[in-house]
Amino acid sequence: MVKRIRTTHIRANRSYDVVEAARACGVTHWTIRNWIKAGLVPLDGQRPTLIAGETLKTFLDQRQEKRRTRLATGQLYCTCCKSPTFARGGEIEVKKYGNRLAVQGLCARCETLSSRFVSAAQLTDFLKNASGPLLTAESTKGTEETILQFPLQGRTT
Repeated sequence: MVKRIRTTHIRANRSYDVVEAARACGVTHWTIRNWIKAGLVPLDGQRPTLIAGETLKTFLDQRQEKRRTRLATGQLYCTCCKSPTFARGGEIEVKKYGNRLAVQGLCARCETLSSRFVSAAQLTDFLKNASGPLLTAESTKGTEETILQFPLQGRTT
């Protein structure tokens, strides 16, 4: 599983050797060496291998941006298919986790539970496509609470 590397401990105005960079990123020194082979540019070709903090941050941010999946309005993310999808039959459910809203539905391709977190403003975009009555469901145990359950028009695949 790919882990998200935090760049908060990397200082842009500092240079790091391989071991220091590994410690700042929370990875092994072999990972840093693999990143150098994959395109991370060290300061010079001499030993010890030094890496500019700004270069390291930029490299990690670019790697993270490549993996990021942008979802269009009305789309959910299926963790089984690893891709954006619409809810099967256009039926979605909105649940509240604390102060966050989660939109959930079954994937149109593999029928596993797909979801995404939305803000209140994004939820209104989902509701614009709603058809039929909005059903308010009862609270469930824990901090999870189902708020709305409704079908969407024209979003079946």
